[in-house]
Amino acid sequence: MKKTLVAVAALAAVSGAMADVTITGLVEAAYSTSTASRAITTGQNGGSEVRFGGSEDLGNGLKANFNLESSLAVDTGVAGSLFDRTATVGMSGSQV
Repeated sequence: MKKTLVAVAALAAVSGAMADVTITGLVEAAYSTSTASRAITTGQNGGSEVRFGGSEDLGNGLKANFNLESSLAVDTGVAGSLFDRTATVGMSGSQV
Protein backbone atom coordinates (compact mmCIF):
# COMPACT_ATOMS: atom_id res chain seq x y z
CA MET A 1 0.00 0.00 0.00
CA LYS A 2 2.88 2.40 0.77
CA LYS A 3 4.31 1.86 -2.72
CA THR A 4 0.93 2.75 -4.23
CA LEU A 5 0.70 5.98 -2.23
CA VAL A 6 4.26 6.98 -3.14
CA ALA A 7 3.59 6.30 -6.83
CA VAL A 8 0.34 8.31 -6.78
CA ALA A 9 2.12 11.21 -5.02
CA ALA A 10 4.89 11.11 -7.65
CA LEU A 11 2.30 11.06 -10.41
CA ALA A 12 0.52 14.04 -8.86
CA ALA A 13 3.80 15.98 -8.73
CA VAL A 14 4.55 15.22 -12.38
CA SER A 15 0.95 15.90 -13.39
CA GLY A 16 1.10 19.34 -11.79
CA ALA A 17 3.58 20.40 -14.47
CA MET A 18 1.22 19.39 -17.28
CA ALA A 19 -1.33 21.79 -18.74
CA ASP A 20 -4.41 19.54 -18.94
CA VAL A 21 -4.77 16.91 -16.19
CA THR A 22 -7.99 15.18 -15.18
CA ILE A 23 -8.58 13.02 -12.11
CA THR A 24 -11.84 11.08 -12.21
CA GLY A 25 -13.19 7.86 -10.83
CA LEU A 26 -16.11 5.63 -10.17
CA VAL A 27 -17.32 4.32 -6.83
CA GLU A 28 -19.45 1.19 -6.94
CA ALA A 29 -20.76 -0.16 -3.64
CA ALA A 30 -23.80 -2.08 -2.46
CA TYR A 31 -25.32 -2.83 0.90
CA SER A 32 -26.51 -6.43 1.08
CA THR A 33 -28.44 -8.17 3.79
CA SER A 34 -29.45 -11.72 4.53
CA THR A 35 -30.86 -13.45 7.56
CA ALA A 36 -27.33 -14.22 8.73
CA SER A 37 -25.35 -11.08 7.85
CA ARG A 38 -25.15 -7.55 6.52
CA ALA A 39 -22.26 -6.30 4.41
CA ILE A 40 -21.03 -3.64 2.05
CA THR A 41 -19.87 -5.24 -1.18
CA THR A 42 -18.18 -4.02 -4.33
CA GLY A 43 -17.36 -5.37 -7.75
CA GLN A 44 -20.86 -6.39 -8.78
CA ASN A 45 -20.81 -4.21 -11.91
CA GLY A 46 -17.12 -3.80 -12.69
CA GLY A 47 -15.87 -2.31 -9.44
CA SER A 48 -14.57 1.07 -8.38
CA GLU A 49 -11.68 2.82 -10.07
CA VAL A 50 -9.60 5.98 -10.06
CA ARG A 51 -8.33 7.53 -13.31
CA PHE A 52 -5.56 10.01 -14.08
CA GLY A 53 -5.36 11.40 -17.58
CA GLY A 54 -3.85 14.35 -19.31
CA SER A 55 -2.09 15.90 -22.23
CA GLU A 56 0.58 18.49 -22.84
CA ASP A 57 0.90 20.58 -25.97
CA LEU A 58 4.48 20.20 -27.20
CA GLY A 59 4.09 22.69 -30.03
CA ASN A 60 3.74 22.31 -33.80
CA GLY A 61 0.46 20.40 -33.32
CA LEU A 62 2.11 17.61 -31.30
CA LYS A 63 0.76 16.48 -27.90
CA ALA A 64 1.97 14.04 -25.23
CA ASN A 65 -0.90 12.06 -23.62
CA PHE A 66 -1.33 9.67 -20.72
CA ASN A 67 -4.16 7.61 -19.20
CA LEU A 68 -3.71 5.63 -15.97
CA GLU A 69 -6.47 3.62 -14.24
CA SER A 70 -6.37 1.60 -11.01
CA SER A 71 -9.03 -0.57 -9.43
CA LEU A 72 -10.20 0.10 -5.89
CA ALA A 73 -12.20 -2.05 -3.46
CA VAL A 74 -14.55 0.24 -1.53
CA ASP A 75 -15.61 -2.47 0.93
CA THR A 76 -12.07 -3.25 2.12
CA GLY A 77 -10.14 -0.12 1.10
CA VAL A 78 -7.62 -2.24 -0.79
CA ALA A 79 -6.25 -0.85 -4.04
CA GLY A 80 -5.37 -3.17 -6.89
CA SER A 81 -1.91 -3.33 -8.38
CA LEU A 82 -0.78 0.12 -9.46
CA PHE A 83 -2.58 1.02 -12.70
CA ASP A 84 -3.87 -2.54 -13.13
CA ARG A 85 -6.68 -1.50 -15.49
CA THR A 86 -4.94 0.78 -17.97
CA ALA A 87 -1.56 2.45 -18.29
CA THR A 88 -0.92 4.22 -21.59
CA VAL A 89 1.46 6.99 -22.61
CA GLY A 90 1.61 8.29 -26.14
CA MET A 91 1.85 11.10 -28.64
CA SER A 92 -0.80 12.54 -30.91
CA GLY A 93 -1.14 15.21 -33.56
CA SER A 94 0.64 16.12 -36.73
CA GLN A 95 4.37 16.09 -37.33
CA VAL A 96 5.89 19.16 -38.93
